[in-house]
This record gives sequence, C-alpha cells and structure tokens, in this order.
Amino acid sequence: MENYYNLLNAIEELGIDVSKHREDIAVPRKSFFRYEFEEFKIDFLPVIKGLKNFMTSFNGKEIVSLYEVDIPIISYIDLLKTKETDSRDKDIDDIEHLKRKQ
Repeated sequence: MENYYNLLNAIEELGIDVSKHREDIAVPRKSFFRYEFEEFKIDFLPVIKGLKNFMTSFNGKEIVSLYEVDIPIISYIDLLKTKETDSRDKDIDDIEHLKRKQ
C-alpha cells in the first residue's frame, strides 16, 4: 500500500486532485488512473497484459529526457506486445502506425 500512496502523492504534486482515490478503499493491483492534460494524457497501470513480468520489462525500458529529467518508458517491443495481446480495433490501428514509424 505504501507504493500506492507514493503514487498518489506524486500525482498530487502535478496539481491533480486525488482525494477521491484516498477516500476509496483502493485495490492497488487493480487501480487504474488516467489523467489528461492539454498536450498529453498519462495512464498509471498496475498490470500490463502481454508482458512476462515487471522486472523483465523494466530492464528493457527506454529512457526519454524531458527538461533534463530522465523518464523511463515501455520499450517499443513491449509496447507492440501489449497491443497485440488486446487486439482491439484501436490496438490494431496503433500497431500499424507504430510499425510504419519504426
């Protein structure tokens, strides 16, 4: 639960009201957060379908620097795996776009 509250604290530092998440009895392994900003949206997922385990994916992460801050993101290969697992119309479209840009 400590990691869950650390996540809430970090989201709150972005200026987002997380009071509803603090009041609810949350199940950290099932809690999903999506926040939309003007130029982007951010999702916090407890589990990602199609990936072996967290450490394998974390070790394969890519790093993006933004304003001199290193941000770990899911690797291109792992992103494709997650999209292929769901196979919704949106995921299939995403896969086509990702492969064209590669």
